[in-house]
Amino acid sequence: MESFECKRMAIECEVSSIYDVVALNALNRPGAKLSFPEYVKNKKEGTSSCHKDLMPIFKSTNYVLIYQEQTLKIFGLAGFDETERDVARRSIGKKCQEDMVKLEKKFKEGFKKLNWIESDINDLWKLVLKQSEYSFNLGHSQAYGLLSYLTAYLKYYYPAQYMKALLNSVKDNPQQMAKYMAECESMSIKVLPPNI
Repeated sequence: MESFECKRMAIECEVSSIYDVVALNALNRPGAKLSFPEYVKNKKEGTSSCHKDLMPIFKSTNYVLIYQEQTLKIFGLAGFDETERDVARRSIGKKCQEDMVKLEKKFKEGFKKLNWIESDINDLWKLVLKQSEYSFNLGHSQAYGLLSYLTAYLKYYYPAQYMKALLNSVKDNPQQMAKYMAECESMSIKVLPPNI
């Protein structure tokens, strides 16, 4: 995630917990990016336009589809068995919309059996199909979210030590070194030349 985009999203979202940081990581992926405005709106207003059947699946994410696991639960709701759900998981992981499209007929029939109206089924299918453009699974998002949180903590509370470690990690890469030295300068951290 680009630094500016991340800051903009964090400010707009009014990040208040590590769970928001985890969600922001996933919301910045192509499969979930369109859900970001609804995530923010639902978080701020505490409301949802989510179908009642989806409430248990979406409750922890402010009633929007973010993670791969949620998509697989939706397929389960539509009557897909474990093997069929694994096809959906692979389609999402490999960004393969063609394989996902093959699941559409059974998906829609499954929700018709649950007495969903056609327009709601079509809207949900579009949302699920979008996931095949690539979405995060919860575990990846948690790992990256925690790493982002710890990195931000170290940079804020221990800026000189953090930047020193960062510069040491790229000492063989002049382009990265120049980038981080410019960051040091913007943070008013003096980088001294080698002193024998």
